[in-house]
Amino acid sequence: MYYRRVFPLPDLLGSGVYVGGSAEVGRISDRADGLPSPGTLWSGSAFVGADTFLGPAYLGVGVGASGRWSLYLLLGAP
Repeated sequence: MYYRRVFPLPDLLGSGVYVGGSAEVGRISDRADGLPSPGTLWSGSAFVGADTFLGPAYLGVGVGASGRWSLYLLLGAP
């Protein structure tokens, strides 16, 4: 994962706005349930977030195997 502050916020609003991304890879083999193993799985995400006076806030999108994707939003403490 990598993120970088792209600009500061005024002190009353928080400390800054960030953009970033992540990449993950994993290998699955010898499943205990006997189902076939999918092998190597890849995924990644991109996000924009802010450190605000209300706590963290971010919006992101993730993409995984077979083009599956997810959208996520967080406002305040998780």
